[in-house]
Amino acid sequence: MFSVLNQRLCAGLIAGTLMLSAGGLAPLSAQEIPNDFTAIVREKIPAVVAITTKQIIQDQATLGDFFSPFGTPGLGPAQPRVREALGSGFVISPDGYIVTNNHVVADASEIHVVFSDKENLPAQLVGRDPATDLAVLKIEPRPNMTTTAWGDSDA
Repeated sequence: MFSVLNQRLCAGLIAGTLMLSAGGLAPLSAQEIPNDFTAIVREKIPAVVAITTKQIIQDQATLGDFFSPFGTPGLGPAQPRVREALGSGFVISPDGYIVTNNHVVADASEIHVVFSDKENLPAQLVGRDPATDLAVLKIEPRPNMTTTAWGDSDA
């Protein structure tokens, strides 16, 4: 009985000591974060773009094909539908190359790049790699286009 009471007392003292000592640590404040980060964001935000795509989807057979052998009027031929997708990317070169995700542009019939100033430009798919989910697009270069560089994880 004494040992259980002694263990609880020791545990309580240790917990209390830890809480009191932790109170002396000052939490990180927003002012301790380097201001350089906001400068980088302001500088590079024009290099970040929105990617919009359209894909024409042709439906397979409709219920009309199922009911027509029984004399019921069909529902008509399948109508193509347009599926729209939205993603993001970034400009990597002043001659108009943009990197985005493959899943955004896969099977797209139309691709557009929208800049932060709302300029909307058509883009062509240059290449894609489904394994890494990366794709490269090409647009007509804009004058003084802001770009961003690839990082080097070995640096």
